[in-house]
Amino acid sequence: MQTFLGKTAEYLLSKHNVSDLREIVLVLPSQRSALYIKKELAKQIKQTFIAPKVFAIEDFVLQMSGGELIEPIELLFKAYDIFKELEPEMSFDKFVSWGNLMLRDFDLLDMYLVDPNQLYDFLSEVKTIERWGREYGEQDLNKFITPNTQKYFQLYDRLSQVYQQLKTQLEYDGIGYRGMFFRKLVNHLQAGKNLPIDYQKLYFIGFNALSKSEEELIRLCLETDKAETLWDVDKFYIENTYHRAGNWLRDYANPLSKKFLSKGPFQWIENRFLEDPKTVNVLGYENPSGQIYGALQFIDQWAKEYGEEEQIALVLGDENLLEQALNYLGKYADRLNITMGLSIKKTHIYSLIEAIWEVIQHQNNLRYSIPLLQKCFENPLIVQYFQQIKFKYGKDFQSSFSSLTEKFDFRISFSKLETLFGDFPIFKYLVFKEIPGFSSYLQQTEFLIRELVNKVNDQQWDYQYDALALVSEQIQYLKKVLEHREDLNLKSGKKLLQQLILQQKISFEGPERRTLHVMGLLETRNLDFDRVIILSVNEGILPAAQKRNSLIPADIARMAIFDLPTFTQADAVTSYHFHRLLQRPKEIVLSYIQPTEKSSVKEESRFLKQLRIFWKDSNPNLTWKELSAEFKGTLPSGAQWGVIEKSPEIVERIKQNLSSDSGLSPSTLNTFISCSYKYYFSKVVGLRTETQLQDEMGANVFGTWVHKVLELIDEQILTDFQGDYSKVNWSTIIDSLENTLEVALLKIEEEVGAFDVERGFNVILQEVAKNILNRYFTQMPTWTQTPIKILKLEEGFKYQTTVQVGGTNLEVNFQGRTDKLDVVSGTELRIIDFKTGKVEGRDLSYKLAGNLLEALTSYEVKDKLIQLWLYKVFLVNELQKETSDKEFLNPYKNAIKSINPGIISFRNLNAGVQQANLEFEEGESREHFLRKSNEVIQFWVNELLRTDVGFVQTDDLNKCKYCDFASICRRD
Repeated sequence: MQTFLGKTAEYLLSKHNVSDLREIVLVLPSQRSALYIKKELAKQIKQTFIAPKVFAIEDFVLQMSGGELIEPIELLFKAYDIFKELEPEMSFDKFVSWGNLMLRDFDLLDMYLVDPNQLYDFLSEVKTIERWGREYGEQDLNKFITPNTQKYFQLYDRLSQVYQQLKTQLEYDGIGYRGMFFRKLVNHLQAGKNLPIDYQKLYFIGFNALSKSEEELIRLCLETDKAETLWDVDKFYIENTYHRAGNWLRDYANPLSKKFLSKGPFQWIENRFLEDPKTVNVLGYENPSGQIYGALQFIDQWAKEYGEEEQIALVLGDENLLEQALNYLGKYADRLNITMGLSIKKTHIYSLIEAIWEVIQHQNNLRYSIPLLQKCFENPLIVQYFQQIKFKYGKDFQSSFSSLTEKFDFRISFSKLETLFGDFPIFKYLVFKEIPGFSSYLQQTEFLIRELVNKVNDQQWDYQYDALALVSEQIQYLKKVLEHREDLNLKSGKKLLQQLILQQKISFEGPERRTLHVMGLLETRNLDFDRVIILSVNEGILPAAQKRNSLIPADIARMAIFDLPTFTQADAVTSYHFHRLLQRPKEIVLSYIQPTEKSSVKEESRFLKQLRIFWKDSNPNLTWKELSAEFKGTLPSGAQWGVIEKSPEIVERIKQNLSSDSGLSPSTLNTFISCSYKYYFSKVVGLRTETQLQDEMGANVFGTWVHKVLELIDEQILTDFQGDYSKVNWSTIIDSLENTLEVALLKIEEEVGAFDVERGFNVILQEVAKNILNRYFTQMPTWTQTPIKILKLEEGFKYQTTVQVGGTNLEVNFQGRTDKLDVVSGTELRIIDFKTGKVEGRDLSYKLAGNLLEALTSYEVKDKLIQLWLYKVFLVNELQKETSDKEFLNPYKNAIKSINPGIISFRNLNAGVQQANLEFEEGESREHFLRKSNEVIQFWVNELLRTDVGFVQTDDLNKCKYCDFASICRRD
């Protein structure tokens, strides 16, 4: 296969003697492509030679303009100092949240040679209100003038001033940002001046989707007759006027276009898409991890068939897959080259810094949240540290801390922590006695990293050690930047440190002569491979979801006078990189994640759909295969693939859990159905879930608060009126709600710690609670006129049955707790479950499943249906006993004609008590109901114990948002 850069090297050697190569200059889009053109020249020249001057375009511009790039943090401070002179009230805390957007816009304006005064004039108050008036057909423009809009306009008035003053200061200091140097070099050439470099010929190689400054730079160089452009183009997209991949190239190739960037017809326009023999394999996978496993199957197969010398690219459409891929690529170490970096956000040190920050943020009068401390002390770096030093101190820190957490105090005092753990040197870097200034916080974090590095062997941490070094470097750099500035408050400084750290990536790039390359799509520019695998070819990934990080309104950016890039251009750029990568390989694998009703994954990419329509049948030499994703073989030792196999030990643990007193609850069974990974961590491994982590209420505590109010009121009705609703004065209940809320909160605080309901978001939650309870006690008495009597509140139930497992009997226990039991008209037993979230009829429906048995034995079953079914099992079982342990039920044993679990949703009170049809057959007996229920139980026990199916991560990422174990799965 002849690569684009190989063909370029061949062309250069046809135009220049080897001895003359030193006189030419090559400019390419990236440093990687600049490196590879050098390799291609060396490959084709069989003698010693002096190479041409080769630049990535940004390096070329910097050298030609004599510029020195300013670091982003320093630029941010310079911009802030200027802004503060214009707006003395502007705090750095406010500025840092949008200052980077402003600087990104400045860079964009320069890259696209936009007059900033002209643009910001369009954003002035007068022009904007005129534009709004036309858009909304409003004659009275004063309607648009409010205090908020005036602040909005004042900001844009300042931006033009900041741009000019910042540019003046940077020019005086001899430094600048990228766009500033591009504009400077273009201005230099437009003034008729030459490039400050001697050359015989200047080549611009493999470009596309250029900014206006890049276009003008190339155009001005072409006018000297000493420059030439070489393009990587295929007829498939350049001759199809509707194909976005060719949007820019059609203009660059057209002599009649103002954007024409060639001395004549393009040197090469190939027809590889429609002529070359190729095999394209298309596969859909259920989850992201499956894609990686499938990719490795292809790599193994190709190695057997073609050897390991062919160049293969594994392109991660979703770069977040890199961390998972690292677990599986070890066996290819000798041929592996990972050209993309891993985000620091995915490392232990970043998680630790975030955890320490949370501890500081939520400490209250030297009392610290135990769950937050847990996040610190269970960080793998800290665990490793304490394992190294426990023999020196004769104390096992982890055991000591675990025993402390089991006491379930929500908070612990500093003095108690210091008494227990103060001997450990690292303690003072993890737990701050006082809320520090930012400089002190930086110093302590630096000491923390130093202590970790000194105590733990770097070989035990692999890339985690590199992350420590990178973060340490950035902290030292930030300390230097802040050395002569007023100390920042902790909140602002933390934002700054976070921005700085997240700009860093851990490099894995290997030595030369590697043949398996793991890359992002952008890194493939100008490069070609024998075989290519692209993962995550889904909408929202390839192309990426539409995001706009700019202070410039989109309607202004799109104006012809400015023509700044928007979503459309971004999609076209991705389209070019994607299609260019497919031009030359012999074999291609395109994999995507199959969307489901419950997942947040979008459908397969439009790129893939278009290839099916326009490419599949257009090339007679193309073999197109739609394959099913079937996994074969075994997992590499130690690899997890998003699946945890059920070993004999794990199966035995599950059996023990099923037979234990606690057994299965509705929520536990729903956890397994929803995400068996979560079931594994919580019930098999026994990891503790995190309790309330903040001083502001979470949804769980808010729900508990509302439930406690209902419990207190119903207890009073039981005491005063024997549970008879007809005797209750509901107005009195409503009038006393505020006091009942206070009493309920005090009871909750005894368990989970205090909440200040007079500040922050808790104020809003208190009002929400009052509102929904008021509505409930107003509406509930109107739902039915029949007599209702409360029987029991917060009652626990158990159900024991026997199932067959491998020819032997296994005793299975179920347990659960109901919110309220009541009797309607003396014959209908209701099990009431309160939900503060929204529940609708469809959440309790199973029409699509056909019947109740099919619904309850499907992984698509609604969690609330499982819950209500098990509640009915509990009550039917009790009523089937000759004498129930639940004495309150015995008087109703013969009178009860129906048992109906139901849900009251506080976000859907108009629906009343929502019930599901929980009959396997119409008019069935209680015996029949229990018999069919045991079939359901047998099914789920079999699923729990199946060894051919492991514990698997859910493919619905929405379920991961509030999961206690998201950090373990790296889905946080």
